[in-house]
This record gives sequence, C-alpha cells and structure tokens, in this order.
Amino acid sequence: MKLVFNSCEQKNLHSMKDLAPKKLESDEEILILKRQLERQKSARKQAESILEEKSYELYQANQSLQELIAKLDKRVDERTQELTAAKNLSDKAAQDLEKSNKRFELVLAASEAGLWEINCETLEVRCSERLANMFHLPLKEVAEQLSNLSIFVGETRSEVKARLNKAMASETTVNLECEIAVGTGAARWFKLNARTHFDTNGKALWLAGAFIDINERVEIAVSAQHMATHDNLTNIANRALFNKKMEEALEASLRSSEVFSVIILDLNAFKEVNDEHGHQAGDQLLRHVANNILSVVKNTDTVARLGGDEFAIILRGIKTAAYVQAICEQIIHRCGKKITCNEAQVGTYISMGVATYPNDGATTSELIRNADLAMYHAKKNKISESAFHVFSHELVANIQQARAMRLAIKEGIEKQDFILHYQPKYNVETNRILGVEALIRWPRADGSYTPPDEFIPHAEEGGLINELSEWIINEGCKQAARWFRQGLEIPVAINLSPLQFTEQNLPDIFYDALRRNNLPGRMIGVEITENCVIEDLHRANHQLSMLRALGLEVSIDDFGTGYSSLSYLHQLPIQVIKIDRSFIGQVTDNPESATIADAIIKLSHSLGATVVAEGVETEEQLAWLKERKCEAAQGYYFSPALPPAKIPTLASVTFQASSKNSRQAG
Repeated sequence: MKLVFNSCEQKNLHSMKDLAPKKLESDEEILILKRQLERQKSARKQAESILEEKSYELYQANQSLQELIAKLDKRVDERTQELTAAKNLSDKAAQDLEKSNKRFELVLAASEAGLWEINCETLEVRCSERLANMFHLPLKEVAEQLSNLSIFVGETRSEVKARLNKAMASETTVNLECEIAVGTGAARWFKLNARTHFDTNGKALWLAGAFIDINERVEIAVSAQHMATHDNLTNIANRALFNKKMEEALEASLRSSEVFSVIILDLNAFKEVNDEHGHQAGDQLLRHVANNILSVVKNTDTVARLGGDEFAIILRGIKTAAYVQAICEQIIHRCGKKITCNEAQVGTYISMGVATYPNDGATTSELIRNADLAMYHAKKNKISESAFHVFSHELVANIQQARAMRLAIKEGIEKQDFILHYQPKYNVETNRILGVEALIRWPRADGSYTPPDEFIPHAEEGGLINELSEWIINEGCKQAARWFRQGLEIPVAINLSPLQFTEQNLPDIFYDALRRNNLPGRMIGVEITENCVIEDLHRANHQLSMLRALGLEVSIDDFGTGYSSLSYLHQLPIQVIKIDRSFIGQVTDNPESATIADAIIKLSHSLGATVVAEGVETEEQLAWLKERKCEAAQGYYFSPALPPAKIPTLASVTFQASSKNSRQAG
C-alpha cells in the first residue's frame, strides 16, 4: 500500500535528515526520534483504520443508493404502465362518448320531442328547431313565449309556473299535460317534462325539458270520455252521467239547502212510430224530443236519455212548484209538435213524472223511483195525450194497495179461488144459443164478486196475467168438455189479454188443454182486442193462424174502439167481429153510433165474417140488429153471465123474451 504523508510529516522528515549526523552520536536524541517515529506510525495506522472504516460506510451508502435507484426505476415503470393504461381508457372513453353523442344526435333527430332549457341565473331560454316546428312558430318567438309562459292556455299557465318554480327550488321532476296556443291559431295538448340540474353546492344551473305532442291521444280520450257519459244518438247525458249529476245535486242540496226536481219522461206508443215509419223516423223523433227539452231548461240543469224512449231531467235551484209545472208544460208544448220524416208527419205523446227534493225523497234512488211512479200514473191515465203528474204520498198508498191486490191475486190463483161464469151468445133469428163467453169471477167472503176491471189490470201490471189466463184456458176447456160429453155442443169463447196473446207458447197451451180433455178445437174460441194485433201484424197473423189450425174460432172483441184502422182485417184469419157495447147501446138514440154500427156490419159481411153485437139491452136494439142482418147478439136482454150449471138448461130451449130481460147490466 502506498503511503501518503501530509506536508507536516514531510517537513519533519526533512528536519530529521538534516539533524541525523549531529544527533546520531547521542542515544537520547535517537530515542526521541524513535518515539516520534512510532507516534507518526501509530497516527498513520490510526488514519488508515479510519479511512478504511469510512470507505466501508461509503460502500454501504452506495449500495443503499443503488437499491433506491432500482426501486425508483421499478416505480417509474409501473406508473408509466398505469398512465399508458389510463390513456388507453381515456381514448376509448372519448371514442365511446363520440359514438354516444352521435347516437344521441340520431335519437334526437328521430324523436318527436321538442327540447328547451332555461338558464336559472340569466333566465335565457333556448329551444330546438323541432320544438319551433311543433308549435308552428319562429324559434325566437317560441323562446320569448316560453320565457313569459304566454304560450300556455288559460288556467294551465298558472299551474305550469308553480310547477317550474318548484322544480328550480328542488330536484322535483315536472310531468304535466298542458294546452299550448300554437301558431295555427288553435290550441293543442302537449306533455311537458322538465328537471333542474344543480352543481355540487346545490345551486340551480339550468332547467331542461321537452314537449311531446299528445293532442291526438287527448282528443281520443276526450271523445271516449264523452261517449262513456253521453248518448250517441241524442248527444245528451246518458244514465251514468245522470246518476253522477244526481249525486252532485244531492250533495249541493245538503250543503246549501238547495231544492231540485227530477223529471222522468217517457214517450207513449213509441213502438208504433218505429213499426209504421221505420227506425230512422223513431231516431229523428228522439232527437227532436231531446233538443226541445234542452231548449227549455237552463244550462245548469241536466237532460239525459236513460235508454229507449225514456228521458230524465234534473232541475237545479227550484224556487217554486209553479216553475216546475211551467217547465213541464213547455216541454209538452214543444215536444208535441210533429216532425217530417220521409215525407211523413211523425209525432208522439209524452208522459212525465216529477219528484222534488227533499219532500218527495231523501236519496237519489228514492227520488228517481217516485218520479218514475208519477210518470206511470200520468201514462196510465192519459195514454192518448201528453200529461205530467207530480208525485204525492197518496200515490204511494195507491201503489201499496196495488201491491196488496197483486199478492191477493197470486194467492187466489194458488188456492183456485177464481171461477168462470158464462154469458150466452144467441142467434138473433133462431133465438138459440150459439155459444158462450167465459168471464172470470173472483168471489168475496160476503158472496159478491170483485169486478174484473178491478183486478185484471193489476194482474197485467204484476206479471200474473199469463198464469191467470192459462188457468182460464184450462178451466174453459174442462167445462166445454163436460158439456160435450153430455151431448151439448156449446163452444166456449175465451178472452185473451194483449200480454197473453204475445206469448210464443200460446198455441201450445191450447193444444195441451184440448188434448188433455179430448176436446175438438171447434168447441173453443178466442176473443182478442184490436190492441193485440195492431202492434205487430206479422206476429198476430202467425199466432192466429196457428190457433185456427187447431180448429179454434177467432173473434175481434170490442171492435170500433181501438185504432180505427180497418186495413188489418183482411190480413188476419178472423171469423167473428164483435161490435162494442158502446155503439149498440145507442143505435136507437144516436144516429152517429147507428151509422158506425151499420158500417161495421157491412164491412164484416164483405169480409165473410160473422157479426156479434155486444151489450144488447132492449127489444128495440135487437130489432135494429135483425133489420141489418146481424147474426148474433149477447147482453142482459138475453142473459147475464151464469154459473156453468145453468147453461145446459138455456141451451136446450129457445129464448123467450120477457120484461125482466130488458134491464141494464148490474
């Protein structure tokens, strides 16, 4: 190892060289020099040791530095990789964003929505061209009108303003259907969607939204709603809307003590209009009635068609009963006017019933029911003219009596309390019995009888007439069979109500009764009124033809009091025409009645029909009939209706007139 001395050491060495010759001689000096040398060697050795130690420390520091450099290089590589990956992701995100923006632009272009936004700080409004096209306005004008909300129609404006203000104060989403005044001058319906965007501090930045045209859908919905609540023929309220308006009227009355009236209106004999003039005429007549009712009532009132030819009216804010009466009279007057349809004059009579809250009912159903009862009372009493009836509690009492009567009839049928009496029909030339008419009797506890005109209408109204008529048919056939087995041919004529005549199984009922009693069909006849046949000639002809096929004799009863139409006679298989007693009773006193009766006899003969005069009471009436070749007659002049046991005696003898025969019916 090469030693290196410092300057001081080198100086000392030179000094020692210079002094060596002198001091060699002295041992003491040599020793001193030796000690100095040893000290220098020791110092040098110490310095070398320190240097060696410092070199090692430097080596260790260098090794640590190398390790740090290696770690740093590794971290740099890792970060580089991360940055590279991040850049790749950023590039991909940018590409995806670009693609998304393009897709958004395509969707926006294809969308039916019109976009807009409002800067929450500057209140600047921007909107899309699509929105301007939807509103049929210039882009600038759309922005201006959106800014001041003038584009919104009526009450919509205030609602939109409130909803938008709320949305700008919170994260509330606006979802509203509104009416817009578009550039065409019309108003259209749009759906408004809007939401406010906020920064991280909760400050509103802008309000963005879209308009979607929903006018067609709204119009369809409105149309559907109108169809659901209005009658499609007359365009007035239907039953559903009427019921709703009734509830509203009742609620208003409970709050303010308002009085309102309900009117139920029905057309009399509307079916005849359809049958005679066609359904087109019937529809026109219904519209005529609806329009005339509307022309009389107030806008706050309700006019509804409940179905068929039935109407209903709600009169609000009633002050006096006279007002309601005046309304009813005006409706009758205006609706009574005939209309022209297919060159024919068409008209009808109407019946109305009135019920007023609160006196005539506390609930809507009670008011409707009572108005309906009053209407039926008006129709029942004045079928051939227009009329109205105001509900009264006496009417309810009458209805209760009618209900009790119907229950009694039903019980009477079940217990077979009814009996048949028979009034003879005589040949006016031979004075012998041609047959009898079966007349129902209802015995009372005191031995008297309830008149048929007191219980037959109740049987018809209560749906009991068919059951009662079937009993009459079976009982009449039984009695005719008893006489037939006794060798007496006494045909029994049975009266049919219009309701019974319309039954499809009527021929079957007669067939079964004849077969059960082993009775020839010629021993039974049927008597029907003009009302039975005039409503539906085709059905009547079918029914009568089937009855005639069984051998039954067919008679028209009470002729001359019906529709005064003679055209149907030749279309039906009618064998006998019975002149009503109202004419026969006046043939000797009233020239007009005599003329009508004479005309009926001549008409009947021209059709090949036999004539029977009803209600003959005097010898003079009988003589008048004989003179005009009337074949048969019945009435109290000959005999009242008798129990079946007395008929055989009369059938075996010739009628002999006496003073007791000339009397009025009791």
